[in-house]
Amino acid sequence: MSSAIKLRFLARHARQTLPPSRLNGQLHLRLSASRSYQTRSLSSRSQILTKMSKRPLAMEQQSNTVARNGQSRSISIRGTGSIKENIKLLWRYHPYHMVGVTVILLIGVYMLGWLNYYYTYYHQQMFHNYPEPVVKQMRKAWYYTEVEFNPQLALRYYAKAIDAARELRMDPYSNEVIGIKECVIYTREKAGDIAYAAKLWETMRADILQQSDAALSLLELSEEERQQRRTRLLKRTVQISVKLAELYSNPEMHNDTSALELLMWSVTTVLRETAARNAINATPETHGEWISNDEFGASLEALGHKYESQNAHYLAAPLFLQALAAKEKTDCHSVVLMNNLAISLAQQNPPAERGVPPPDRAMLVRNARQWAEKALRVAADIAPPVRDEECDTGCATALYNLGEMAEMLEEREEARRKYQEALSLASAIGFVEGEKQAKDALRRLDGRGLR
Repeated sequence: MSSAIKLRFLARHARQTLPPSRLNGQLHLRLSASRSYQTRSLSSRSQILTKMSKRPLAMEQQSNTVARNGQSRSISIRGTGSIKENIKLLWRYHPYHMVGVTVILLIGVYMLGWLNYYYTYYHQQMFHNYPEPVVKQMRKAWYYTEVEFNPQLALRYYAKAIDAARELRMDPYSNEVIGIKECVIYTREKAGDIAYAAKLWETMRADILQQSDAALSLLELSEEERQQRRTRLLKRTVQISVKLAELYSNPEMHNDTSALELLMWSVTTVLRETAARNAINATPETHGEWISNDEFGASLEALGHKYESQNAHYLAAPLFLQALAAKEKTDCHSVVLMNNLAISLAQQNPPAERGVPPPDRAMLVRNARQWAEKALRVAADIAPPVRDEECDTGCATALYNLGEMAEMLEEREEARRKYQEALSLASAIGFVEGEKQAKDALRRLDGRGLR
């Protein structure tokens, strides 16, 4: 018998042969030792729980699998802290999941904002003046015009909208129905059919102008309603004329004669109608809303650009000056108008008149320089949010124009300084065309010519 087996046997034998008193004592010792171990175990557990309660994190990973000695065990600890602490814990143990959840939440917030804008603008504001049968077709037409451009489908739904308006007996010369027809022409223009769009504008212009003249003979309307209808249609005709002149100036059309005639008609019509309204003290309530000063200034500016394109700067300059005077407030476009006026003054060469000496060239350039410098001063006084990109490009243009004027007056160093300032500003604001022209001007001054 081996020693190990012998020892186990003796131990069993001893337990069997010990007297009861000794067995009870041994049992008592074992029970005491067990209780002592349980006491120490409970004490250790309470200390561990006390330490865990002092930890700043209130929640542990819910189901983590920890591999030890080839085995795995699951840890599950509940979160009992605040929402902020729980979020910190989630970021600590699940950073990638939390990034994904955050991105999804941000996308959701963006989509909610976009849907709110879409519903407010597209369903409530854009077509709020139209009956529902017309709105139904207009929404589809607008989608295929602005979102997913499909001219065939857009024109089809615009035609259905016009048919629905006709069935509902809407006034064919109301702003709403005219607006649908203008959308049809705009779709043609966007599709690249400029010539056909111009024909449609001409037809609409002639029709509305005729209705404007006939408005005063509509006996079923009151006197005020007749005056308001006439003013509204005449105003629309002026606006269409400016738009049509813009199309005729397109390189594809290149009909400068018709464009000039339309712009001259627009300007003279506005001047004549404004004088007539002032003579009788007409108000918007009695005679309807007329062309605003800013709209009239836009017509004057368009006519000035047309004369400028024909090198008739002596005719363009007074138009730019009148457009500037017509503005209701000073803004960044005022800077542009001052630049245009400066260019026209510096470049004008009026034809000689009998008995009238031609204006001094140097004097014209000095006057032009004053307007360009004023453009810079005005732009410097305009602050955000009124100030926009037009102010920055206007300043770069004014600096370049001052360089050209100094060059005309043979002030080469002054010209170089202005060109360099224009180049620096154009580069800073990303004005590519201004940067190119300033570089070309500096090369010209250096005698290297254009590359």
